[in-house]
Amino acid sequence: MLSRMFNRPMMCICMPTWGMPFDMMCMMLQRCMVMPSQVRRNLYAQMRTALLDDSMHRCVVLCHNDSAVLVSQAMAQLCSDLPAEKMCKLEIYSFGAAACEFMMPRGESTMDSEPAHHQSMDMMMNDRKGVHMEHFAMTTDPFAQMGVLESVRQNMSGRFCGGVFIMDNKKAMSMGKMSQDAMNMQMMCSGLMMEDYMMMMFSAQMSMGASSGTPSCMDSNMMIDRDCAEKREIAAMSNYYAASQTKKGSKRLSWTGLAATAGQKNGVSAGMIGLEQARKGCKGCNGHKAREVSWLSRYVSMGHMMDKNMSEGNMARSP
Repeated sequence: MLSRMFNRPMMCICMPTWGMPFDMMCMMLQRCMVMPSQVRRNLYAQMRTALLDDSMHRCVVLCHNDSAVLVSQAMAQLCSDLPAEKMCKLEIYSFGAAACEFMMPRGESTMDSEPAHHQSMDMMMNDRKGVHMEHFAMTTDPFAQMGVLESVRQNMSGRFCGGVFIMDNKKAMSMGKMSQDAMNMQMMCSGLMMEDYMMMMFSAQMSMGASSGTPSCMDSNMMIDRDCAEKREIAAMSNYYAASQTKKGSKRLSWTGLAATAGQKNGVSAGMIGLEQARKGCKGCNGHKAREVSWLSRYVSMGHMMDKNMSEGNMARSP
């Protein structure tokens, strides 16, 4: 299904299962500590081989639910093993990620100061400076609730990089006009299956060109949570300020004070730069359709125009 949708060959790394109770216990342990896993070793080896192969221009990874935990761990290992110029070829797209963090190489950023939506996909991909990550999460997906949604909404200081597209299908049904069959289909989309996300995002492609009556969430105008983006940047400043303090019992500065003093010791206000980039990114994306911002949607709509020399694996945006 994914190979037909994206018009590319897919390499699948399957996770073993011992039944739902044991799988959940294993996932929770993996979230807390790095446990030995043959699946993660295979995943790391495939990603590393693709990134080091100069004939491949991109390495695209798709992950769903608990598999995002292993991808996050493999990603952290790759960040320490490979140079930044090799990591620039990596793109990660998660669906209902249960991972509690997603890191990228230090000093790199996937967000330009002012996104240019009129650029072609090839131009944007060639101009990128770091790993590109997009996370799609349904509000009805329990794995997303314990993973990506909690990490970007509650745990402000968590290291969850990339853009998060939150899909509230219940709110969409109450606001939009659709047939009863389409409403029933969206109500059944819990996010526990990969097909649920594909149906919500690319309903026309999933129905093989037939009129399914289900509107695609990628055609909806996005509402950017600027407050969440700013709080995450300020929380990062708070971590920097706390780590730079040597005196015990020092009072914590207010968020305004943190924003004003971040990075002054080395003469580079890195915190203020990150905060300004987040604000510009929110302004640039607000009001645009998700299809205009997401790189994944361009693989579907422009699949025949893309470069054939790329590695894709079914392995595993708040700004």
